[in-house]
Amino acid sequence: WKQRLGPTCAKVIEALLLKPDMTNRQIAMAIGVSRIQTIYDAVAKMNKASLLTKNGDRYSLKSL
Repeated sequence: WKQRLGPTCAKVIEALLLKPDMTNRQIAMAIGVSRIQTIYDAVAKMNKASLLTKNGDRYSLKSL
């Protein structure tokens, strides 16, 4: 999935593997991105691929 979705999504996947259940802002801080829109775009891409579970404003990776 990391190769298919690109470098930003790959970083998000790595961050969520280390610490599941993070908000968009926490993900941005974890991967070192200052633009929150970058995270929104990555999360949207990952949601389209059915990789994320959302609980309130927090995201985790789905078990595959």
